[in-house]
Amino acid sequence: MSKVSKFTIIGLIILLGVNTVVFTMVYKESEEKYDNLKSRYQMKNDSGFAYILKNIDSVIPLAETLEAISNTAKDESPTKVVQLIETAKKEVAHMDEQLQALIEFSDDYSENGSPEIVVNHTVMNTEEQFNIYLSADSGIWWVIRSISYDYWKSSPKIINDKAREHLRLLADELRSMEKTLDILKENHTSSINSIYAVELAKPHVVGQLEPHFKKLNKLNENLNEKLDRKLNEELHSNSGDK
Repeated sequence: MSKVSKFTIIGLIILLGVNTVVFTMVYKESEEKYDNLKSRYQMKNDSGFAYILKNIDSVIPLAETLEAISNTAKDESPTKVVQLIETAKKEVAHMDEQLQALIEFSDDYSENGSPEIVVNHTVMNTEEQFNIYLSADSGIWWVIRSISYDYWKSSPKIINDKAREHLRLLADELRSMEKTLDILKENHTSSINSIYAVELAKPHVVGQLEPHFKKLNKLNENLNEKLDRKLNEELHSNSGDK
């Protein structure tokens, strides 16, 4: 082998070694920057979670509005009924928005999870968190919308007994949720309990609220089944009349 070839090979080996060292240094620096950014993001996320939990509004006004609709007189003024229905729509939209924001900020990076699930411009890092986020959409808005439609379709204008009972059941569950929220606020946002880490608070908050989400969704599923059954009966009856 000629001296030129030897020097060429040695040069390539040195160059390869230098490139490897440089790449390793750059990679390590990038990894440190990523970890630092991730840590700062987590701090921001934890702060947002604590703020939302501490300042989340009461769900009692919505419960009271649902009860007010359920208790309207048979000959109640349509204007009053519509006002209550529109109020309920606004209150439930606000409640769902707050609860979903709380779940969105409940992501946990203790196991080095990375944000990867995106829905409705929100980012979550586990499938479980994503599923709970979806269940936090109470579905009450659609119930109110359905009741509103049935009310205007009816003659005379009345809210049927099944709808009234359903609204009362929803109100009862909301009152139960309010008690849970009060306990969670006390346990995880008061100055006395500030020593508790947010990373421990998050799964506890989610775990305590999840049964309420499931109960609300189950109630609405039951109502939808009744409405579908009623619709099928009406369609069958109309078909028979022809």
